[in-house]
Amino acid sequence: MLPAILVIEDETTLAKNIRTYLIRYGFDVHIANTGTDGLKEFERFRPDIVLLDIHLPDIDGLEVLEKLRSLDAQAKVIMITGESNVKVAVAAMKVGAYDYLSKPIGLKELKLVVEKAAR
Repeated sequence: MLPAILVIEDETTLAKNIRTYLIRYGFDVHIANTGTDGLKEFERFRPDIVLLDIHLPDIDGLEVLEKLRSLDAQAKVIMITGESNVKVAVAAMKVGAYDYLSKPIGLKELKLVVEKAAR
């Protein structure tokens, strides 16, 4: 069975594109557009993998990552950002991110990272 995925991304079009693409391959994908909604959806849905934007309108993505890790240390969190900032990537990995992708996201690359996290 393929893992369940939660996309926490404030760019609605990007979130929908990711969802449509991953559903095509059989993944169960839910979307949240804010950190607060993402945390609520995480507790309700309990996904195996979270795709988490660093810059959210209400809560910083690193703070959301810390809260996700405290709720479920086994969930794989893949950070997404428009900045290719090494300091942010290192900070995310220290908090417990599984991997890190920069925008614009190549959907094939995303699928490979998700499949790797699923193993």
